[in-house]
Amino acid sequence: MLFRSVRLMADARREQSDRLAESLRAHEATRDKLIAEEKLAAIGRLASAIAHEIRNPVAMISSALATVDGPGVDAETRAQLYGVAATEMDRLARLTGDFLAYARQRPPECATVDLAEVVSCVRDVSQAESESRGITLACATATPVMAWADRAQVQQILLNLVKKDRK
Repeated sequence: MLFRSVRLMADARREQSDRLAESLRAHEATRDKLIAEEKLAAIGRLASAIAHEIRNPVAMISSALATVDGPGVDAETRAQLYGVAATEMDRLARLTGDFLAYARQRPPECATVDLAEVVSCVRDVSQAESESRGITLACATATPVMAWADRAQVQQILLNLVKKDRK
């Protein structure tokens, strides 16, 4: 009889423990869902702010391009309007780049990388634009420069630094 009572109490305790474990799993799933929803909401708020910020440069570009081909626009005014359009396009590129960087943050994927090769690649990609602004990019190394890094992130950092000179 005592054995049966102990067994019933143990079974009841086990059932209670199972219910608590299930409740904990449900709580964790709900918490994870709320965190994911908050991340999506934050991206939505950021997208709304970006859309608002994009409207102004688009209006400036549209206005400048509509005016530039109008009758009686002299060469100096035309150059100024193209300058406005170019400046606003740069601003749009920065805004969308910042948004994309925020929206798709990912952990680094490190590997052994030849930094000299990455720098040369960035130089090659940026050469035409830099030359059009009167800037010469040079890169010279006799040997590979190896590092443990995320190649894409290093390349993006270097591209950002090269583009920063545009302002």
